[in-house]
Amino acid sequence: VDVKLQAAVEDADNTLQTSPKLAQALRDKPGLAQQSHDDIGTLAQIEQFFSDTGGSAKAGAFNASKGAAGVFRAGAEFVAPALDFMEGATSIGGNPLRRLAEGFDMLAQQNDASAKAAAPKTDGNLSSGFQSGIQSLTQNTLMLPLAFLPGGQPAALAGMTAFTGGNAYQDARDKGLPMSQALPFAASQAAIEYATEKLPLGQLIGDVKAGTPIFQTLAKQIALEVPGEQVATILQDLNEWAVLNPDKPFATYLEARPSAAAQTLVATIVGAGGNVAIAK
Repeated sequence: VDVKLQAAVEDADNTLQTSPKLAQALRDKPGLAQQSHDDIGTLAQIEQFFSDTGGSAKAGAFNASKGAAGVFRAGAEFVAPALDFMEGATSIGGNPLRRLAEGFDMLAQQNDASAKAAAPKTDGNLSSGFQSGIQSLTQNTLMLPLAFLPGGQPAALAGMTAFTGGNAYQDARDKGLPMSQALPFAASQAAIEYATEKLPLGQLIGDVKAGTPIFQTLAKQIALEVPGEQVATILQDLNEWAVLNPDKPFATYLEARPSAAAQTLVATIVGAGGNVAIAK
């Protein structure tokens, strides 16, 4: 019995080392520690869940910032050739658009690093899909309020797709692709996102304004979002393989399809549920 008790104490101590908020609560409230000593593991899992979800929300916000920086970088680099005659003018630092693009590149890379640091480690398609859904929901939430303004749906949809395009452009440029290749790639990724998000967004706004019951609205959103997001994942992943990873065999793309489909399904349900709840 003593051995089992000692093992239980050691397990609890190890658990609390990775659950700082729970450990602090138990220190501050001795009575709580006495009541919950048998539930330390469960409480630690709950803390980890909320911590991971918060990390995914932060990662989503950072990815949105990265996407915005990528859009501005693309714009600056597209127009920059018109002022390349100024590159030799050292007194003014050369072409100002090139310097502006460099600044947006640095900003995008900083946000990318922050997003990767904030994103939680996941194990399996269920957790990966759930956390991916939280990231997508965070990005959509930044634009969703625009959709309720008069004529605001196109603006909201443009903002959502701009994040996708900006991230794609930044990723392509990070891979060493020139602007002439990165821009069409980013535009195609954004176009896929636009095509698969337009109908669900319009349906969501229409149902909310019409007062459709929340569960009926959710059912409609899932019915529209699931096939659209599956198509988007297939096409966008194929696009990434062809443009960003052409050195990898096509078999690697095919091998990833089952996991990608499962994660997309979970992420879509999470994102659709969140969008409906926020919109309502």
